[in-house]
Amino acid sequence: MRRIDTHAVLTLPEGSEKTVEAFMAERGIRVMGYGASMEIFKEVGLPKDVAARFGIRDMGGSHGIGHTRMATESAVTTLGAHPFSTGDDQCLVHNGSLSNHNQMRRVLTLKGFPTKTQNDTEVAACYISSRLAEGANLGQALEGTLDDLDGFFTAVVGTKNGFGVVRDPIACKPAVMAKTDDYVAFGSEYRAFANLPGIDSARVREPEPAAVYFWERRRCRPSAMASTELRELNQALQGQKDATNQTNWVTENPRGAHAVAVGLDALIEVTVNGSTGYHCAGMNKQATVKVTGLGRAGRCVRPMMSGTVIIEGDASQYAGATGHGGLPVIKGNASSRCGISTKGIDIVLVRDKRTGHGVGLHGAIGQSGRSGRCR
Repeated sequence: MRRIDTHAVLTLPEGSEKTVEAFMAERGIRVMGYGASMEIFKEVGLPKDVAARFGIRDMGGSHGIGHTRMATESAVTTLGAHPFSTGDDQCLVHNGSLSNHNQMRRVLTLKGFPTKTQNDTEVAACYISSRLAEGANLGQALEGTLDDLDGFFTAVVGTKNGFGVVRDPIACKPAVMAKTDDYVAFGSEYRAFANLPGIDSARVREPEPAAVYFWERRRCRPSAMASTELRELNQALQGQKDATNQTNWVTENPRGAHAVAVGLDALIEVTVNGSTGYHCAGMNKQATVKVTGLGRAGRCVRPMMSGTVIIEGDASQYAGATGHGGLPVIKGNASSRCGISTKGIDIVLVRDKRTGHGVGLHGAIGQSGRSGRCR
């Protein structure tokens, strides 16, 4: 057990959560949330005091959600504060008012998602959890709120892999988003972004009415990549468009699979943790693809049209060969025929500091484009 002010974080055997929750409920101990990755802290008090009590400034992670509540429809209590967590590694904060929350409570209770407070926000959280349990993804669950929840609302949902935003058709509650190459931020007012790094060059806008935005990090199972998994991954990546909010994708341990992340044509970032076979990131037009971890790529980025491919390790034969554009960066050794018959591509080779090795036959029969080596 790890105690933080009025909260305690318990590590439990998998599958024992419901039993332990019932045991604690009998003794008046309230559960704020549960899961493998997400921790929920909330209390009554001034935001700066609550943040200091729990040491929020010293915490880290891929994403976080905070909320200051102005209570209008239920008691000012710790249990009634946001965020609400009603599912494994899930949370929701909400600004607005639901007019059909009593009806939805009955529906959700029958589905196995009863509420514990009179707060309408908890109803929205239970609704999202019920949809995810039914097999919907985060985007589909958020879209469902536009049909099934009545009222005016802006909600932010956090999951293990990302977060999403939904705004009702009336759109009377203030909301603003900021996006850079490094982060996505959301708030009720622009001043919440004022001290963020790079905010001057960020794309800042209001969410559209009756619209859903979500960002998720997608991961394949950490085992040898089967052909069906690879096909599904490539289909999902190839289906992304420039307007997509699913901008960050991760695949784990491809174990030398060929044709990983090929044919991409959207401004997305794909990280491949492990070694790949031939044609990794081939026919790339706009995406940024990074091969990290074990970092060995076969006949990668062949051919390449535009975008950026970064190999954090060694590349095999024909890396960047016949490329028409874009920038492959190889931070290791490149084998023979690297950059052969280039047609406009730029190639950067970072020499291996440990061995002093660099590249074999490089840039042969190149028609156009540039290449460079550095240490």
